Amino acid sequence: MQVWNRGGYHNTSYEALVVVIANVPDTPTAAPVSDKHYTDSTRIRVTYDEPGSGGSILTNYEIIIDDGLGGGFVTIAGG
Repeated sequence: MQVWNRGGYHNTSYEALVVVIANVPDTPTAAPVSDKHYTDSTRIRVTYDEPGSGGSILTNYEIIIDDGLGGGFVTIAGG
């Protein structure tokens, strides 16, 4: 294949740029679970199953809590 511009005709290759569009990551299938052997009134450890990435690179998680006293959720990590 040849292309033409003001500089004249030029040979080109048949290389193509392929762009893969990722999907939105999956919603977690279950809530995180608190590790009762580590968690106390000053610290918390949670475990969870990582959701499918949909082909995206997951760069951040947000951990939010509700103290159960009628207020809203508060971000404690990430975000």
